[in-house]
Amino acid sequence: LGIIVDVSHLSDRGLEDVLLVSEKPIIASHSNAKVVRPHVRNLADAQIRAIAGGGGVIGVHALNTLVGDTPQPPLSELLRHIVHIANVGGMDCVGLGPDLLENWQEGIFKAVTEGAPTFLSVPVRKMSYGYPTGMSSLGDTPNITRGLIDLGWKREDLLKVLGGNFM
Repeated sequence: LGIIVDVSHLSDRGLEDVLLVSEKPIIASHSNAKVVRPHVRNLADAQIRAIAGGGGVIGVHALNTLVGDTPQPPLSELLRHIVHIANVGGMDCVGLGPDLLENWQEGIFKAVTEGAPTFLSVPVRKMSYGYPTGMSSLGDTPNITRGLIDLGWKREDLLKVLGGNFM
């Protein structure tokens, strides 16, 4: 049907089911590595390998609770997720999926962050959002590029992470 299946908000069992039936590559548009930051939304190494093995891509999320254990983790923690996913699944399976709130409509943002009981009849849990130092907007993406260059990443690998793998 030309639909890309995104598993970022699925449970482990849901992800297993998608992997069993999918005949095309799937994505986790905004998920991180559980080994780096234990969180229910992050992916275990076996899940990373399974997504990569099917030709899929994992976009690394910038939300503080998925990156590290502080309200504003250092950018190096975000880079650790990128590096780990690339090491486990290969350079072709990692991308960026920061899911920043800077472009959200005000009503949606307030409903989620200020604790409205529901939004569009769906229960909403109050959440506190924060991002790594140096990654508070999409305009900060060059900080990721610079950080990966400092880690010795090659141009062709940077181009993959910065959008090539999703293309």
